[in-house]
Amino acid sequence: LWAATIWLLGEQPEYLEKAKAWMTEWAKAVGDPPTDPVPEISRSLHRLALVYDVLYAELPPEQLALMRAYMAARLDLEANEKAWRTWAYAQGPSFMGRGCDWSAIISGGVVFCCLALEGEDPNASPEMLRAGEEVMKWIADYSLNPDGTTPNGNGYASGDFVSYFMALRGLERRGSSLPDHPNLQEMPYWLAYETVPGYYRYDNRNQSGGYLSLSPTLAFLAGHYGGVAAWLQELAL
Repeated sequence: LWAATIWLLGEQPEYLEKAKAWMTEWAKAVGDPPTDPVPEISRSLHRLALVYDVLYAELPPEQLALMRAYMAARLDLEANEKAWRTWAYAQGPSFMGRGCDWSAIISGGVVFCCLALEGEDPNASPEMLRAGEEVMKWIADYSLNPDGTTPNGNGYASGDFVSYFMALRGLERRGSSLPDHPNLQEMPYWLAYETVPGYYRYDNRNQSGGYLSLSPTLAFLAGHYGGVAAWLQELAL
């Protein structure tokens, strides 16, 4: 993905060749896509969707077909809804009663793949996209508190919400109202509160063990809300 992005931004042919070489190796390693429906449980599916979009005109048809099949197998509505209802790492620790970071990873991946395959595969249906967006809203409702805090901690807000906030940007471009959720709007204030002045490191107040750097989390918050989020982004540069 990084090589494809650099090529896209600067049109440097050497990075296009690197990206194509990586995708050739991916195709060799991944093997055949699943024949039975499986839920989306990958940390990297949003990256595959992005590469599919960025390199669509550059990759051979057989690689594109494999990428489509790999993503489409993970967009089965019944399999994903069952996983969202029953799997602990999708729903969050039972004692917490609210979604954990895996909910963000999974729903972001589903939405991103639906956007990438829209009109190309029946599994990327409006119903599947709507279901993924509903889980994302559920996270905003219950994984984020009204003051913008999340029990997952600021480290997870940076790392494991990557696909969530990238998918949120995609939904924003389609006119979704989810980016204006009040709990999301409060998130930058929580992150600012935990900022060590003059640096981009964050206190380990809830043992999350991490920091917020220039991630899609911060990029979305700064781009959509400005204000405190933009100030945090400036500190992280």
